Amino acid sequence: MNGMEAWKKGEVLKGKTVVCGHWHCSWGWSHIDQARPEFPPKNRKDWEKSFEPYIKEGIIALDACTAYSGICNCIVIEEGKVS
Repeated sequence: MNGMEAWKKGEVLKGKTVVCGHWHCSWGWSHIDQARPEFPPKNRKDWEKSFEPYIKEGIIALDACTAYSGICNCIVIEEGKVS
C-alpha cells in the first residue's frame, strides 16, 4: 500500500501524523506535488532532492528508494516537533 496515495485520498488519522516507508518518497514529490521527477537521472543537478523525506500535514514518508538513490533517510522525532 502506498501511504502517500492513501493520505492524498483523505485516509488520515485526525490529530496524528503517519510516518510511513515502503513507497519511495520521490513518488509524492512527483505524483502529488508535481515538483520533482520520480526517478531523476543521477547526473542531473540536485537529483537527490527527489528522495528527501516527503513531509506534509498528517504524513511523513521516508523511503528514499535506497537501491536506486543510495540514500537512507532518517528523522528525529521529539515531543511536539519533527526535524
